[in-house]
Amino acid sequence: MLRISIIEDSAESVRLALEGSLVGPWVDEVRKQSETALADSKAVTLDLEKVRFVDASGTALLRELARRKVQQMNCSAFLSQQLKETTI
Repeated sequence: MLRISIIEDSAESVRLALEGSLVGPWVDEVRKQSETALADSKAVTLDLEKVRFVDASGTALLRELARRKVQQMNCSAFLSQQLKETTI
């Protein structure tokens, strides 16, 4: 399960706090919310402080969003390393 909270939502930016496991259907929900904000030309920031687990599809999404200039904050050392790896 993953909780997604909108911490900030202004005309210029949105910050989403994720809490739990970024897996399965939750990956699609994060994608959907991020895509909506990006389509509105908002800067998107994901607060990953309370993310405890990310599966391969979650890792792929975070990499894809990073390429699209979505900022990631409060990322654990483990998750940071996982995002740098070329294979999982």
